This record gives sequence, structure tokens and C-alpha cells, in this order.
Amino acid sequence: MLLIIEPVAAANEEIQHIAESNVLEVYVRDGCPHCTKAKEFLHRFSSERPWLHVVYHSVDHDSNARDDLMRLAKAASIWPPGAPTFRFNDQLLVGFDSPEYTGRLLADLVEQSAINSSHVETSLFGTLSVSSLGLPLFTLAMGLLDGFNPCAM
Repeated sequence: MLLIIEPVAAANEEIQHIAESNVLEVYVRDGCPHCTKAKEFLHRFSSERPWLHVVYHSVDHDSNARDDLMRLAKAASIWPPGAPTFRFNDQLLVGFDSPEYTGRLLADLVEQSAINSSHVETSLFGTLSVSSLGLPLFTLAMGLLDGFNPCAM
């Protein structure tokens, strides 16, 4: 079963223990073949994104992790909760079937959030960000700035 839930409001502030926006939380269970495939995928996935921090929570061995997963699942109206469950910037992705399908969904989730929170410092124009310029103008500005980079040719 694979389920994406768009913004999940936290049931309470206790489960917002990781506030950093570049953290991918993964709730896993020992002996779960889907969790094993997800861990194998995430090893390569995170090495390609050095800014991303992957934090595993074992629901078998950590009662706090199990309680957090239960609260997240209830807040998102997912019952029963599944493993693996990925949480990134208050969005959930439940399940893992293959790098081609779930891996692509996870990449979209992580990279879309990275685009939304990114900014670039320039000496000529100051700070440029998606939130201040909008995605089309930000993309155009990045293209123009990169066009002046001799290394990009």
C-alpha cells in the first residue's frame, strides 16, 4: 500500500521534535522487506543529496518512535500506520515498493521542498529566493546567472 498525504498538521508539538527542514524521517520495522528495500535506496539517494539528513526511527525498539508514528498516522487519517513511513516537512509518504516508483515520489517530495526553501546570495542582485520572486522569475534569474558562469559552458 502506498499513500501520500499532503500537508499533515501535527497532532501536537511533541511530534515536531525535528524542526530542521532538510531532515527526512523514516519510520522502519525490523524484518520488513519494504523497509529493507527503502534503506538500500536511501543509502544512494542521500549520498546524491549531501544536504539531506536521513534519520531512522525503529518502531520495534523505540516506544517514542512508535508513539510518534501512531500520532502522525491518526493526524493524517491513516489507519493502521504502515512501514516504512517517510516524513519530510510535515508531509508523509507511506510504503515503499520500488526505486522507480516510490523512489521517484520521494525524490519529488524532497526536491520540491528544497526548491521552495532555497535562496541564492549574489553580489550583483543580493539575495534571490523562490518565495520573493516566484518560481518562473527565480528560474529565469538562475538561468541568466548561470549563463555568465564559464564553468557552465
